[in-house]
Amino acid sequence: MAVDRLKHVEALVVAADTSLGEIEKVYNASLASKGLDPQLLIKIKHFLENLRSALDYLGREIFDRNCTVPQGKHIPVYFPILRETATQADFDAYMKGRFPGLQAAAPHLYSALEGYQAFRGRHTAGCPSSRICATETSTRT
Repeated sequence: MAVDRLKHVEALVVAADTSLGEIEKVYNASLASKGLDPQLLIKIKHFLENLRSALDYLGREIFDRNCTVPQGKHIPVYFPILRETATQADFDAYMKGRFPGLQAAAPHLYSALEGYQAFRGRHTAGCPSSRICATETSTRT
C-alpha cells in the first residue's frame, strides 16, 4: 500500500504543478479584462485541495511506518499543520496525540514536521515542486 500512496502523492503534486500554469493564465486574463473569472476560484480551490491531499497522504505514510497505536484505538491522521499562533508546546501535544511514538522512532521526521510550523518560521526546504515553491516564496516576501 505504501508504494501506491506515494504514487498518489506524486500524481497530486504533478496535477497541482500543472494547474498552477492554468491558474496563471486565467489570472492574467482576469487582470486584462478587469473582471474576475469564476473559473479562477475553482482552479485555485482544486490546486489547494490537491496539495492538501498530498500532504495528508504523506502524513498517513509517516504514521503507518513510524507510530505505535494501542490496539483498538483509532487516530485520525492528517499532515500536521497547526494554526499560526501554535507554540512548541501545542505542537508537541498534537504530535503526542496524533503521531504517538514518532519522536522516538524517527526524530528526523519529527524535526522536519516541526520545521514547517509557523512558530519555526516559514521555509520551502524539501518542497517537491520548484515551481510551486518559487510561487510560495515570492508571495511571502
